[in-house]
Amino acid sequence: MSSRRSTGASRRRIWIAASSVALIAVVSAVLAAALATPSASTPDRFVTFANPTSCPVGYDPGVPAFNPVNHDLYVPNTGSGNVTVLTPSCHSLASISLPVMAGPSAIVYDPADNDLYVTDTYLGTVYVLHGLKLIHTFPSNQLDCPSAPAYDPILGDVVVGSHCGSPQLILLNGTSIVKHIGSTKIWSGPVPTVYDPTSKRFLVSYTSGDNVTFYNASTFKVLGSIPVGTDPGAIAYDSHNHFDYVVNYDTRNVTIFSSVGAGRNHGSLNVGSGPVSIAYSPKTEEIYVANSESANVSVINGTTLKTPIALSSFATPDGLVYDATTLKMYVADGQHAQIVRL
Repeated sequence: MSSRRSTGASRRRIWIAASSVALIAVVSAVLAAALATPSASTPDRFVTFANPTSCPVGYDPGVPAFNPVNHDLYVPNTGSGNVTVLTPSCHSLASISLPVMAGPSAIVYDPADNDLYVTDTYLGTVYVLHGLKLIHTFPSNQLDCPSAPAYDPILGDVVVGSHCGSPQLILLNGTSIVKHIGSTKIWSGPVPTVYDPTSKRFLVSYTSGDNVTFYNASTFKVLGSIPVGTDPGAIAYDSHNHFDYVVNYDTRNVTIFSSVGAGRNHGSLNVGSGPVSIAYSPKTEEIYVANSESANVSVINGTTLKTPIALSSFATPDGLVYDATTLKMYVADGQHAQIVRL
């Protein structure tokens, strides 16, 4: 890994973006061919927001989550040690307190129980929220640097990656730890995870192996892996083109691949410096990439597979989340202690 990475960026790059669910059998040959050639490293133009819609939150916000039942946004504030709950119009509903020295970094929504799971890499635990209440805290001695939560619709469990100590995936359900899945594939632990409904597999980034490994979403048996860029992190699923995208921190690009069968690497697109988070917008069919070091957000056109613009006006863009109510993408801006609606 790059020794130049800041502590905040190192922590934030383990997050994962949520994916939409849809199925398809065939990928267009024309689109696949278009992916073979990476785009230019410089976007066609940079766009600066004149009057961005910003929502004040706590310090150093991480990867938020959207609750489709109450239509609220849940923002983990790593620096403030709490969770801000916002309406889509930026009205603050509550600030959910967490234990002293907490460092919440990412949240995922569990549709089975209408709960939200919050990973805390500082205290090594996971919190369970329901509405505006903290209802459970997992003992830290049962988890090892939990990060990058994702929901498994096949098992109805929340999958958490361990990025230090003994490499493993951890399956949670309600207040119970269902299973620890050890990994001896490489010495570095699994980091971000995402479910791909096309291949019906769980995809896991391995930072030192520079690959994404495919797991059976029911048994979590390893089915294969695919090489990507250097120091891969967050993954997003494109429900229109049925491709997966993974950010590569050190090579400053995004690898596009499919996880069906043996998997296929379709090429890469250059983005900004320090890509740490990625999310797909089903409304615009665009993929958004938060670049923490270049302080901008790259926008990939899902049809042309080009990066025509980079959105600026950020200090440290980190987490991304798509809001199905407003049909907008939200960007967590760490140093500005805000979340910006695009």
